[in-house]
Amino acid sequence: MLRKLRLQAGGLAAAFLGMLALPVAAQQPEFVPGQLIVGFKSAQALDKAVDDLKETERSGGLSARGATSSSVGIERLSDRSAKISFDFRARSGSRLAKGAELKALQEYGELLSKDPNVEYAHPNWVLQLRRGLVKGPIYLEDLPPDTRVQISSNIMPDGPDDPVFRRGLLWNYLAPPSGMNAMSAWSMGKGDRAIVVAVIDTGLLPNHPDIKGSGNVLKGYDFISDPVRKGDKNATGRNADPTDRGDACPPLQPKATWHGSHVSGTIGVAGTNNGVGIAGVNWQVSVLPVRAMGRCGGTIEDVAAAVRWSAGLAVPGAPHNEHKADIINLSLGIKLACRRQLVGALLDAIDAARKAGTTVVAAAGNQGVDIKGLTPAGCSGVISVAAADQRGYLTPYSNYGNVTVMAPGGDLHRDDDKDNAPDGIWSLVAVSKDHPAGVAAYEGTSMAAPHVTAAIALALAAKPELRGKPDAIAALLRRSVVKPPSGACVKPCGPGLLDAKRMVEPEVFTSSK
Repeated sequence: MLRKLRLQAGGLAAAFLGMLALPVAAQQPEFVPGQLIVGFKSAQALDKAVDDLKETERSGGLSARGATSSSVGIERLSDRSAKISFDFRARSGSRLAKGAELKALQEYGELLSKDPNVEYAHPNWVLQLRRGLVKGPIYLEDLPPDTRVQISSNIMPDGPDDPVFRRGLLWNYLAPPSGMNAMSAWSMGKGDRAIVVAVIDTGLLPNHPDIKGSGNVLKGYDFISDPVRKGDKNATGRNADPTDRGDACPPLQPKATWHGSHVSGTIGVAGTNNGVGIAGVNWQVSVLPVRAMGRCGGTIEDVAAAVRWSAGLAVPGAPHNEHKADIINLSLGIKLACRRQLVGALLDAIDAARKAGTTVVAAAGNQGVDIKGLTPAGCSGVISVAAADQRGYLTPYSNYGNVTVMAPGGDLHRDDDKDNAPDGIWSLVAVSKDHPAGVAAYEGTSMAAPHVTAAIALALAAKPELRGKPDAIAALLRRSVVKPPSGACVKPCGPGLLDAKRMVEPEVFTSSK
């Protein structure tokens, strides 16, 4: 099939290169130039494609209508998928314009998909973090000295001694509608290190004072395959060090957010009840840091590989993951509908992870749009999480629609409890001279998703019979929600608010006669 592209100037190759002058659609997602991710219907079809492309390159590559690609490479990504790389140049030797190249790759992918042996063919898209920076961040040191203190110890005298908890800033752990009811859930269990949570994100800050020595961190992996392209000069490709090296992306995001550490802190990577920093929802849990997002995002190739590896599945070139994840947290996404032809690489990985028994949780996103046009939040089988403020209302920034649940995401424009502190989600960031506590408040669905991930981890610790059963876990989550206040959702926001206590406590089922 692929060999014929070289030989037939009037066939697919000519059609592909003839599209270079076509205009590209506005506001298309970012992509890696010259790369297509192709899924095949069988391992045999992939083997044949590899042979065809090798012959194509030996014979001079692709050429038609004044543009050429002498380099036509293929790299296996799984037993049925591969990355095909081109280096298309104009007759002058210059690269194609970005818009023209994207249009060509998309059209070429559509043509490849007409082959009966091909399931999908799409560009190597760049996904973005569901950044908790709609406004902010607010650092602990930024708060005025008259911020109300000791509220949490009054509500829960036997609660953890972590300063941020004692100061009363973790409103998100209160009962609904304010929070997700972590404090009440703790009376029945505080987690278990047998439960593994993979956080596919920017990595982790292992030497943070509230993380180092916590006992809640597993050995993870860095799946960023091309760090130089993303400006991360401190890394050398995929490796066994998932340390967060920053995710700045000027001019939109000039400073690093330490996003993965903030997400992981809520779940429970910190040393809760250690007198330092924050308290996590889980006091004991095993967080598996998986770095797939660097400067300016991460490719769908790398995120898909990270999902597979986290679920205990094989990834070419990566070591076997000895700690298969019970839950994967994805506080990231892309503005593309979850259709196989558009995002098949990630959809395949999510489906494979769920078949392997791993639950996938995804942030709904912060664009104020319906999740039906988004990935992974709009994918079937994914637990999608919208953000609520301290009143239990859908936040103005949160995406909406057929979401699974709402959870605390914060709103830094509000102070509903009148404590002189903006209503953000407080968690871990890098320690610096100006911010020695290494704690900051963000807002966003990135912050909402780990509350749900953490609640599921608490539930699995209390109900181990649910491990490996994503559908049963999703059903428990939906049964356990609390109805939002009247007027909380001017747009569809799912069945209700997260309640960890109801997920952890024994259920009593009655039957009507």
